[in-house]
Order: sequence, then structure tokens, then C-alpha cells
Amino acid sequence: MFVRFCSAAIFVSFLMGASAQAQTQWTGTTSTNWFTSTNWNLGDGSVSTDPSPTHTYTGIRSYVATLNYTTQSGCKGTAVSNPIIIDPKITLDFTISPSPVCGNSTVSFITTANNYDINTYNWNFGDGGASYGPNPTHSYNASGDYTVNLYARNVGGCDISLTKTITVKPPFPQITGHTNTCDGTRGEVTFTQASVQATTVIWNFGDGSTTTTPGDQATVKHTYTKTGTYSVSLTAVNGQCSLVTNDPSTVYVLLKQAPLLTGSATAVCSNTPVAIQISNLDANPYQSNVIYNSYYYAGYYIQGTEYGDGTAFQGSRTDNGYNYRWTTTYNATLNNFQTGEKNIRFILTSYVFGCQDVTNFMPLAIKGATGGFQVIADKLCYQSPVLLKDISYSTPDNPILSWQWNFGDGQTVTNNKGGDISHTYASPGVYPVSLKITDAAGCSASMPITQYVSVNGPKAAFSASGTDVHLNTTVYFYNNTNDYGNSNTVYNWDFGDGSTSSDVYPSHTYATPGTYTVTMTASNPSLPCQSTATPVVIIVRNFNSAFSFNSSYIAGSCPPLLVSFTNTSYNYIRVSWDFGDGITADNVNYPSHVYEKPGKYIVTLNVYAYNGVQGKYIDSVIINDPVVSLPPAPPETCIGSTVVLSSTVQNASSYSWDFGDGSIIPSANGTAQHQYLTPGTYKATLLMQNNAGCIKDTTLQGSVKIRPNPVATISPANPVICRNKSVPLQAGGGSVYEWSPTTGLSDNSIANPVASPTTTTDYILTVKDDIGCQNTAPLSIKVVQPGNLQVSPDDTVCAGESVQLTASGETLYQWINNTDGLSNTEIPNPVALAPATTTYTVKGSDAWSCFVDEAAVTVTVRPLPTVNAGPDVLVQAGEDLHAHRGAYVGGCGRDRIDSLQLCLRVNGRGRARRG
Repeated sequence: MFVRFCSAAIFVSFLMGASAQAQTQWTGTTSTNWFTSTNWNLGDGSVSTDPSPTHTYTGIRSYVATLNYTTQSGCKGTAVSNPIIIDPKITLDFTISPSPVCGNSTVSFITTANNYDINTYNWNFGDGGASYGPNPTHSYNASGDYTVNLYARNVGGCDISLTKTITVKPPFPQITGHTNTCDGTRGEVTFTQASVQATTVIWNFGDGSTTTTPGDQATVKHTYTKTGTYSVSLTAVNGQCSLVTNDPSTVYVLLKQAPLLTGSATAVCSNTPVAIQISNLDANPYQSNVIYNSYYYAGYYIQGTEYGDGTAFQGSRTDNGYNYRWTTTYNATLNNFQTGEKNIRFILTSYVFGCQDVTNFMPLAIKGATGGFQVIADKLCYQSPVLLKDISYSTPDNPILSWQWNFGDGQTVTNNKGGDISHTYASPGVYPVSLKITDAAGCSASMPITQYVSVNGPKAAFSASGTDVHLNTTVYFYNNTNDYGNSNTVYNWDFGDGSTSSDVYPSHTYATPGTYTVTMTASNPSLPCQSTATPVVIIVRNFNSAFSFNSSYIAGSCPPLLVSFTNTSYNYIRVSWDFGDGITADNVNYPSHVYEKPGKYIVTLNVYAYNGVQGKYIDSVIINDPVVSLPPAPPETCIGSTVVLSSTVQNASSYSWDFGDGSIIPSANGTAQHQYLTPGTYKATLLMQNNAGCIKDTTLQGSVKIRPNPVATISPANPVICRNKSVPLQAGGGSVYEWSPTTGLSDNSIANPVASPTTTTDYILTVKDDIGCQNTAPLSIKVVQPGNLQVSPDDTVCAGESVQLTASGETLYQWINNTDGLSNTEIPNPVALAPATTTYTVKGSDAWSCFVDEAAVTVTVRPLPTVNAGPDVLVQAGEDLHAHRGAYVGGCGRDRIDSLQLCLRVNGRGRARRG
């Protein structure tokens, strides 16, 4: 069989011209053979039979080309190209402002285009700088002519390149730095600049002062007269170009300070605190008020403090500490002065600037005696006293009254005279010794520098790895001797069993039970110095196997029972337990075990000691528990019925049934009865207690089911019938039904009787389910009786008058037939404006339209009367005219005319009189 496949594809390439025209070359081929004919519709009305035509489009829009072809195998087909979109040629220009430009001023490049689909802008500013976007800015850093190139392209691929030239003229201003000085007033600042191609430069120092220098002058000096922060700028000039530095230079100036030191006293004892204040300072301009700024604390710091003779102050200075920040005033307290010194001053250094300022000498005289002592003898055996010599002195008119010695070991002594003193230390070591004296003027002074004394050992001390051990236990002795100052101490150990040792850290094994007193003596023959440590008593226990236990119920006083055992054996290696219920445990000294059931359990402890010695200890655990047998759950019963539960119990002395609804009823023999008041499914539980206080509960197998009374339903719920009619009833909710009373019912013992009462009747329905549970439901059947329709009597009215009609005796009303002139046809009392004598008919019924009746009322309408006053009369002015009543016709039943209207026509003045 021969199968021929026909297919074709069109491939389109675009060669775009330089205008709003596009030259497009088309190529059409098939996938399996060549065309024998091609017919192109190029989308703008042009056609071609060339297999690969070239065409120029002149319109700015979208085109679609179509090819109809025939192949060598006879296949014919049509192929359609993708849309060819011809975009307009880009018309683009840009402006440069300013041009020419002075120095590094900002130049703006602004483009203008005839279309808005340009999506690419590439700028080359001619100095290596580039940018993107339609309106960039740029600054040049050197003078000269620069060629600016802009390349732009739109979304359709059309592009354009533009080139323009900008001239950059000098100068180029630049401030390179500044330097402060600590000399003189410190207001002089040296500035440096490196402006390019400037003929002159104009400095603005930020304090209202300016100066002009040649453009090549690199430095200039200016002296500020006030502390502060200044913004300095430079203007470079070359010909017509005058350019100011873009970023002004910030200069901080702190003039030379004259800090003022004042204090709270002019003469004090050496240990009397003096409050001081340093003021009259300018705020350091570098210091920031922002708390987290690194210059927040950058004001001044204390470089030093010295007395009037140049001696450094070695006492204490307290302020607010690490977080104390001050700007122009510093407050502190000085203490622990050097006796005999006079006057004091502070040396301050400013942060960042690093310049020092010195306060005035504050008058201050330090009065009182001078304390001091010498060490006469130390570095002896700690059991020998250290000798100290007082060398304190005072003036004759201010004698020393007390000497307080602190020996550095927690011991102090206060004497009322000086001289030599001795002290014996309890342990070897180095101790700081100080002396505080108090003179007659009340001044106290301590020796300015603490002196240290040392006493040497050895002072014997040791401890043991164990003091209550088993047989054959090796005891290790830890040498805790204080051997300060020695390197050749000799030790003698006595282990209390006749054995001795001279090792520094000995050990000893005791093979016999007993109590042993261990002693150790340490000595240094070269001092000489010797001491005996406090003895240590070692008890070596004999072998023994035993245990004890205590028990507690996990919940209440019934099993499971938790028993905690304690191994009280001596001198053993390991143990094993058998708890008597098949459970064992190894190498546990304090096991706990849970017994789940009552019974007697024999507990055995096997003890294994050193050298193969074994022992066994046996005891028992006894657990009693009530035992109960319960019958099955009773059958399902109705709410309110009595339920009886029984049981057979052993090992119990009291019983209570929990019926599961919150009711707990005690029982003397395990049997109880209860009435459930709420339907549901209940779990009943028997609570038991034996003589030991063990309480146990057992839940009845199955549930006590209490069925709710059936819910009686009746449909319809509130029936209404017409007299002599019936209504079928349908009841539900049970299996047995009984209606009461039986009046008007077709059958009072079925669920769906037919009711035909002649008067409104109230019924009670009783329903029962399959186990006899019952309930009731009421039903009232309303019977509608005939009404008594009445209307108002007939009436007579004059033409144009209205009358109110009245109907009664029914619930619903409808005026029918002739209703002309009625104000409302659906109410019992409409107003009638009859156009003529009319009989109105009303139809009345009850609310359920059981009974309908009609009644009629006639409204007689009489015409109005007519009057004849005679013919028209013409009278002269001033004449009397007498008008007389004439005859009248009709009259609504009246015999006289109530009013008369005459029309008088006179030529002049006239007068009419009623006759």
C-alpha cells in the first residue's frame, strides 16, 4: 500500500531598512519534497510566485503573509507566517545642560523622542563614565572636550546612535585636609588644598572670615577665636568659572582651657573625703549627645592628679564610674591623702585633640600623724611569733592616741601605745599587715603601702579515701600538709595496726575488722619546725547480710503494692534479689518492686563479699485484697423504674454501689436498688473495703440501660375543621396508642383515627413502646361554627351625600355585585357615595371560609330641588326691586327653600331686597 504525506513550513527572516520601511525575504519549503508552484499573498495587497520573494513594506502596522503551494507529489496546502510588525523609525535627540560646564559641576543629559517604546539607553560620556536611562547626570574631573555618545533601541529592534561634544572648563576645587594645634590659644588651624587649574582660591572659614590666595598655594592658616564646629568651603576661580567645593569641610576647634578646681574643704585629715569640682570648661565639639554614638563620652579625661610639691596623688578618686559622662563640669570625691601634703591640682586631656590643660592649685592642707612600721622577724616556723616595730610619728602638740594592727589573718589588735608587737599565725603562708593610727586631732592614718610577712611550715594535715571500709580495702591517704617555705619536709605515718610509712602519699590495706587511729607527723629539721596532724579514725567493717523494706499502695490501700527494699549488708561486692513472684534483680542496693495481686511472697537477698564469702537474708511480703463476683447487667428498663444490683464478696466489711449517675448507695450485703431519673447508659460500680482499709471497686459487666419515655407526635399539630367535617390524624413515637376522650373519633386505639367532633375538643394521646415505657401528648381540634351576618338598615340621602354602611357577625367581608361609590370593598364599614339609588350586597364568612352568607342594603338617592323666581327684570338706577319666591320642583322631602340667589343687572346704582 502506498501512503503519501503532505506537509509544508514557512521560514521568515527580516532584513530591516533604515527607514519606516522593512524589506522582508520569505522562504517556503516542504519537509519531504520541493514546490512545483507557489503563490504568495504578502498581506498588503502584493502577490508573488517566487519561492523566496523579497518585499518592502511601506506602512507602519502588522502584516501576515500567506503561501498557497503545490508539491511535486501533488500535495496542496496553505501556510501562514507569524505577524510582521513594522515599527516607525526612531527620531531621537538630547540636550546637554550646562554646556560648556565649569569644573566638576553636575551636567544633565535630557532626551526627547517621538515614540515611547524605547527600552534601551546606553550613554558613554567620553571620560570612561557610562550610564543607562533616558535622563542621566554626570560630573567631569578634568578639563577638555568630551564626545558624548548615546545608543538607543526600541522594543521592535530599531536603533539609533547620536554623538555630541561637551567642553569642560577649569577649575576643579578640592580641600585636602586640616590640622589643629595644641600650641598658643589652640585656635590656629592649618588648611591644605589641591585645586586643579585654579588661578585664585577664596577660603570661607565658617566664622565670617574669608581670605583669597593664589591657586597654587597649598596651605593657609586661620585662627579661630571661639570653641566650636565650623563648616569650611573653598571657591576656585579660573576666568569666567567660579566653583565652590561640593562637600564643605567640617572643622572642630577647642581653644586652650582654664579649668577651675574647687573643693569642699581646705584642711582635712588624710582619711577625710573631699568633694571637688572642675568647671569653667568649653564643651568638646567632638562630643556627641547621641547615647550610642562612639563620641558620646568624648569630652575630657583625667590625665593625672598631683600635690603642690609635684608628688603624685596616690589616694582614691570616686565618681559615677564607667558610665559617668561629663561635658563642662566634673564632680568627684578624693580620699586617702598623704599626711603633710599641701594643695592639689588636676591635669586634663581632651579627647581627639589630645591637648592637656591644668587646673589651678586648690588650697588643701593634709593634717595628722604619719603611720609606719618595720618587720623585725618573720620567715620563721609558723609556731614562732612574728615581730613588728612601730615607727609612726607625730608633732608634740598632736600625739598619737591609738594603734590598730591588722595582721591579715582575720586577727586585729588595738593598743594605746606604740613600740614592738608580736603575733603568732595559725598556718604557714604570706599575710598582709597594716597599721592604722589615730591622733589627738581626731585624724586617722594608715601606712600608705601594705607590708607582707611570711611564716614557714610544715603544718601537718591529711585525709583518707574512706573512714568506714570493708575488709581488705586499700585506704589512700591524701597529704594536705601546708608546706609553705619548705622543700625538705620529712613525714612519719602510723596506721594504727602496727604498720608505718614515710611516703608523702601512702596507702594501706586493712585485713582485720576493727577501729584504727591513723597519725602523721611532718617536720623540717633545718628550721627546726614540726607538727602532728589531727588523727583520722578508720573503721573496718566485718561481713553482714540483711535488708529492710517499707511498702505503700500505689492508689489507696489496695494492690498494686509498691515495696521499697534497702540493702543493709556490710562489706559486700555484689547482691542479687528474688522478689518471690518470679522477678529478680542484680546488684541493686535500693530496689523497688510492685506486687500486682494479693498473696504471700518470700523475698531472698543473696550477698557476695570479698574472698568468696556469701550470705543470704529472707523475709516475706503479705498482701490481702477483697474478692468479688458480680452477676450480668439487668435488662433495659424505663426511666423511673427500680433497678436492683447484687454481688457476692469475700474479704470485705462494707459495700456501696455507685450507679453511675452520681448516686452512691451503701449496702449491708452487697445488694442495692435505685431509680434512674435520666435516660442513658450507665456503668455501675461496686465499692468495697476490707478490715485493713483496702478499698477496691469492680465495674459491672455490661451497662445499665435506662430508656427514655417515648416522644408522642401528632400531625396535624393544631387542626381546624368546619362543623360537620372531619380530619385524619397521624400519631407516632410508640407501638401502642390510646386517645381520650373518644368523642368524635373513628377508633381511639389506633395511631391514625379520623376525628369528627361537632365542637372544639381537647384530646390526650397516650403512647407506649415495646417495653412499656409511655408518654402523653395533648391535641386541641378547633371546630368552626356558622356565623350570623347582619347589615345596617336601608337609608335615603340627597344626591351628593354619603352614608356609612355597617356589616357584622362574620370575620371576613367582601362587597360584591354593584360596588359603585364604595370607599373600600373589603371592610365591614365602608362609606357609600351612591350615584343613584343602589342596592349593595355584602358576602361574609369565617376566617377559614367554612360558612359563607350574603346580605343587602339599599341606599335611596333623591334629587336636589329646582326654583323659579320669574323672568329677568330691567330696572333703573335708584329703583327698588322686589323679588318673590316662586314655585319649586322636587326637594329631597323638604317643603321650603332654605336659600335663594338672584342675579341683578342694573345700569347704575341699584338695591335689592329679599321679600
